Amino acid sequence: MYAGLDVGTTAVKFSVYSREGELYGEASEGYVQSKMPNRLSADAVWEATQNVIRAVTEKLPYGMRIQGVAISAFGETVIPVDKNGSVLCESFIGNAVEGEMELKQILKQVPEDEIWELTGLKPHRKYSVVKILWYRQHSSIYDQTYKFLLMEDFILYRLTGNFMLSDSSASRSMAYDRKNGGWCNKMLEAAEIEMSKLSVIVPSGNYVGTVQHSICELLGLHGGIRVFAGGHDQMCNILGSGIIDSGTVLNCSGTVECVSCVVNARRAESLREGLNLQLSPYPMAEMKLVFWAPVAGCSSLDWAARFVSGMAFSGKDMHKLTELHMELQRRCSKEPGKLMSTPYLTGRNYPDIAVSAQCTVTGINLYTEGWEFYQSIMEGIAFEIRVCLEKMQYFPAGFQKRMIAVGGGSQSDYWLQMKANITGNEVIRLGHTQSGTMGCMLLAAVGDGAYTDLSKAMKVCIKQKDIFYPEDYYRDRYHEKYHKYLEFRDRLLVE
Repeated sequence: MYAGLDVGTTAVKFSVYSREGELYGEASEGYVQSKMPNRLSADAVWEATQNVIRAVTEKLPYGMRIQGVAISAFGETVIPVDKNGSVLCESFIGNAVEGEMELKQILKQVPEDEIWELTGLKPHRKYSVVKILWYRQHSSIYDQTYKFLLMEDFILYRLTGNFMLSDSSASRSMAYDRKNGGWCNKMLEAAEIEMSKLSVIVPSGNYVGTVQHSICELLGLHGGIRVFAGGHDQMCNILGSGIIDSGTVLNCSGTVECVSCVVNARRAESLREGLNLQLSPYPMAEMKLVFWAPVAGCSSLDWAARFVSGMAFSGKDMHKLTELHMELQRRCSKEPGKLMSTPYLTGRNYPDIAVSAQCTVTGINLYTEGWEFYQSIMEGIAFEIRVCLEKMQYFPAGFQKRMIAVGGGSQSDYWLQMKANITGNEVIRLGHTQSGTMGCMLLAAVGDGAYTDLSKAMKVCIKQKDIFYPEDYYRDRYHEKYHKYLEFRDRLLVE
């Protein structure tokens, strides 16, 4: 058996699969939220990680052994630890405002275009290299820190005792040398960071160690479990969806709504202008990962559901929130709604980044019902997906026909049919619910020698479950509303 651990921004998920991809056990757990905005306790993440591993392994049939595991993790975080591996402070995540001045300092030494050439990223204060410079200039944390870790190498260290990180996760630091591999000396010098304070970078799928004996005893695991480098969550989602070429696009509908694909590396280089491409390593020869995260996804829908219902939900009764979603969607119409909403509850991100963008609604009157507002948020998110897909027309032929949907949002038949009608794509739902843990399982299985390569492992383990086809009538109706939506969103930003 092989396992995948997916560490997200709000919850951690652990899945155990057979060599053929059959699910034996799965668990997830959310984190205790920090009292500070855009912060996360790495210790809370580690506690939740232990809980989900224990919850699954306790229920596995007697004698079944996990042979290997890999880790998927979100990017854009920094975890300072001391020589004993103890966490020194809560970690920056997401849109933490710290780092604006430090980013300007870096840009004075390395211009924006050169940063993209070196790292494949457009400069932003959210990246790890900027936050580490902030620590150096605004606190004593830098001098106290033995290693600055991202989330993946933090979990890898806790499991194995080794400081190692996948190239996929490292690429989200704005300090990864995308052409030569390893850390980028020029970026580290600009940020005044000693390389010795960072983990060793290895390719996704590489062996990094075995689970420590003390951890095995703590979690009820057998010894000798081999641990492999996983990667950034969007890369692992792509792997866990079986995407090996540029003929299919992935829509990952989680806390954030993401659209991603893999493209030929040479082709990707020529597509940079005007597309705000972010290029990351992909564990298949000559391919690169490209992804955009234009808006918040399920987190926006959760907010909309709470807003229209006036109800609050704690971690213990989240099933009630799920029931509310189902009730609202039963009331929603297949016809395009009367309201128009820009779903910018956390701004608008790549590819059409607009920091000042806000959620705006038009069409409300005395007869408007709550479900109509909820539907308009769903439509707005789907419209933003179509914006991404239309920009992908510049990629090699094959897009605009197939889109695989994963994440929490993929469990909604109503939303998947809406996305099919709005985008004009076939929308495919897979047989497994956790693409991130499946991607990690594939990396571990190939790394352990169960398969000779990822493509063979994908053919065996990944199966389609449902296909939602565009419905001509509703596709035409949504086509009209989509162009009105584009005018609405653009006019708002001009005004």
